[in-house]
Amino acid sequence: MIIFDNSEGSAANYLKVHDGYTATSGQTEPTIRLRASAGEKLVVNMPTGIFFEKGVCFWGTASASTADNTTPAVNANGTAKVTIVASSRGKGDY
Repeated sequence: MIIFDNSEGSAANYLKVHDGYTATSGQTEPTIRLRASAGEKLVVNMPTGIFFEKGVCFWGTASASTADNTTPAVNANGTAKVTIVASSRGKGDY
């Protein structure tokens, strides 16, 4: 499950998740890209999960483009929040 809370967002914001040990905002192609509208709390359930082989990196931007590294747009003193519920099971261990 991923919870992307953009309830303090002043515009749509994007959460980018990458299967890797490192990622560079504006350069790394994300494995998953989620959009939350301004004021939206997006909850994405994944009953069978998503397997990340190398690691999990995530970051937020103001645009869906891989090349974007603009800070997400939030209300004054606001933040975009992310909660990831994870398991350490191996691939195929469902």
